[in-house]
Amino acid sequence: MKNVDALATHPEPAIRYKLKVGVLGESADDLTALRNEIRDSNLVRQLLSQRDKKGRIQPANKVYAKWQGAHWTMATLADIGYPESDGSLLSVRDQLLDFWLADRFYQEFEAKSKSRVYGKPGVPVMQGRHRRCASQQSNACSLMNSRCRLLAPTPVKIRQQCVMSLHYGR
Repeated sequence: MKNVDALATHPEPAIRYKLKVGVLGESADDLTALRNEIRDSNLVRQLLSQRDKKGRIQPANKVYAKWQGAHWTMATLADIGYPESDGSLLSVRDQLLDFWLADRFYQEFEAKSKSRVYGKPGVPVMQGRHRRCASQQSNACSLMNSRCRLLAPTPVKIRQQCVMSLHYGR
């Protein structure tokens, strides 16, 4: 119980939130004050520190940059209990949708080897299998679904991309 008590009084509100929801089984809906603390925390300020004047996370063309891009930033905000329906994130939502719904994600090309995948637009198909990371469109979809609602509502096209990614290996 000593560890739980230490986490329950931790100065980082995201840690207290994860303990309450993930370990103690409290409802996120009952933690509004804590979620507001998360929104105002140093961690969130750092996560959102790369936004430009339009509110998009920079560099704007590197949405999927490992742990730094808008994709991962928004996934982290959802994971740590950032409050739902924050209008200041709408420009990041648009950034994600513009990127993940681009025409290149509806194009396919045959790739004979992994080295031939890079630098080409579209979804590579190797040995009959579509090579994609399911977190790409599915994280965006999750951020917009009724459970998380960070970026609600979920456009039909992003749902279609999720289905393509998850059910059909595309």
